[in-house]
Amino acid sequence: NAIFLVNIFSTWSAYVGGWFACTVVLDTVGFVIPLLLATPVAVFSTVGLCTRHDQFVNSVLACGNDAGDSFDAYGIIPICLAFMWVSQIICCLFYVSRTRLIPLIKEEKLFIQSYYNCPFTEQSLMLNRRTELDDERLVDPCEVARNSRVFVCTTMYREELHEQRQLLESIHGIDCEQARFPTRKFESHVFFDGGAKGRHTTKFANQLFSLLHETLSIDLHDGHKWKTPYGLQFRWNLPGGMPFYVHLKDPNKVKKKKRWSQVMYMSYVLDFCCPKTECDDDSTFILTTDADIVFSREAVEIVIDLLCRDQQVGAVCGRVHPLGSGPVVWYQIFDYAIGHWF
Repeated sequence: NAIFLVNIFSTWSAYVGGWFACTVVLDTVGFVIPLLLATPVAVFSTVGLCTRHDQFVNSVLACGNDAGDSFDAYGIIPICLAFMWVSQIICCLFYVSRTRLIPLIKEEKLFIQSYYNCPFTEQSLMLNRRTELDDERLVDPCEVARNSRVFVCTTMYREELHEQRQLLESIHGIDCEQARFPTRKFESHVFFDGGAKGRHTTKFANQLFSLLHETLSIDLHDGHKWKTPYGLQFRWNLPGGMPFYVHLKDPNKVKKKKRWSQVMYMSYVLDFCCPKTECDDDSTFILTTDADIVFSREAVEIVIDLLCRDQQVGAVCGRVHPLGSGPVVWYQIFDYAIGHWF
């Protein structure tokens, strides 16, 4: 019973340890090397224990005598064991070379079957690992993230000057990193509620336009202007190559308030932008923000990584941290934390 329990616990520990090593991208140290050393360590440990009590030597001699001494038992057994171990090394290295290193990958995406074989633990772990060879449907989330298209959609109404400035500075930070990821495409769309009245822009829209040269390093006169069914549309190309759109809604032509602006940009992206650009739905994302939110490139990278890691995830929410100080901000910190975690 004790030997049986030790076998169960040790094999389970090996399975969990191998899964953990792969999720933290320590495949070589925590997965490959233990699999390669498990067999010789077990063989030499068994030989050492049995030789101490002369059991192994007597059993080998008996085997050789029963076979008519047709072969040298001491010579053929180590050769066979060495050949089997070398074969295991070759297979293990070949499989590992065709395996993608994906951080924090889920168990069902790491192994073909979520189980392990107690008698042949290392062999089952090695052959159960998903690779490009045995799973053609295996999607590399890093490849999806590199070739993704992100629409940054922001709703705006009557934000203060500093709030508009911090939004434009966040967009500028994303644009500056475009060169690092040339295959990933970003587009920024600002939907301004009440930003137009007929063919004229309103006070708060003009306030936003006055910040473009300071924050985005673009000239106001370099943009393009169109009259649309909902009001006016402006477009600029930022220095990093990212298109920047400002959609000014006329309350006499389209419904007011930010909730309708959200419906509007969802329909705009899904029904107009995606068919026009012929982008893949699995690699197209909509980053929704408010005008008073400051976000960084690193935060966007984390959100995209979470979405690409699991194709069954449809939406990811980043945690909001209030700015400022005082009792109101303390309450907001508590309220936002409750809303994020619960």
